[in-house]
Amino acid sequence: MHYLLLRKLNPMETIIPGNKEKGVVLSFDVESWSNLCGGKYDLSANPEDEYGHFLPRLLDVLDSYNVKAQFFICGKVVELYPFLFRSLVQKGHGLGGHGYEHEVMPNLRISEQMTVVNRVKKTMKQVLGISPISWRCPGLAANLGTYVALRNHGFRISSNAIRIDKPFSVKGIADIPLAEKMDGDFLGFYLPITSSGIQIWADYMKKEFDRISKGILVLGMHTWVQRKYDPRLEAIRSFLTYVEPFMGEVWMGRLDDLQWKV
Repeated sequence: MHYLLLRKLNPMETIIPGNKEKGVVLSFDVESWSNLCGGKYDLSANPEDEYGHFLPRLLDVLDSYNVKAQFFICGKVVELYPFLFRSLVQKGHGLGGHGYEHEVMPNLRISEQMTVVNRVKKTMKQVLGISPISWRCPGLAANLGTYVALRNHGFRISSNAIRIDKPFSVKGIADIPLAEKMDGDFLGFYLPITSSGIQIWADYMKKEFDRISKGILVLGMHTWVQRKYDPRLEAIRSFLTYVEPFMGEVWMGRLDDLQWKV
């Protein structure tokens, strides 16, 4: 996708709740490599560790700071762990689609993409009683057909672009870009497994928070990466403690709650 060109052709202005000039969205991709990829990325992974223990602990941390976050969840995971995600809905967090089985969307014909998007939406409606409006593509990979499929099934907002400074519109879908890096850049995709990765990730989040004076900062994480490399959630706790004094001035919440104008 030529996101830089789309940004120039279809710029948008984000409207942050509470008339704030600056907002932060903590976003988490929930995909379970062990369930969906047969352990391809983490042979030691136990899905019960992620869903039965780690995710509830993450929700407790967010609750302790009174912060709502955005979760992008594979449809299959919703079917496998309905009670967990019902509690996530009850706590007021945002839920968006992340494929059904973590499909790489540009590898599919547009009719197949339509099927995936529709299956995820139906699953969330049947299992959780919600109609999702947000989406993040697995691997952040999308093409124009992806946005057409999202629009045709009632989605309104996505967060796929990276290294783009401001939101833009694609086929009627608002795309709110992520920060330049996601957690895997520091906690396991490229660096050795060391505790320093946790501090690097925490420092990066704080730096990005300080860098942006207005607009939306979307920080992207994976629950399986966090569980494996930062099970005590030290980086997220450090970041939330850092931004806590600014909570009166900065909005922090769900991607689903953002509005925009062209």
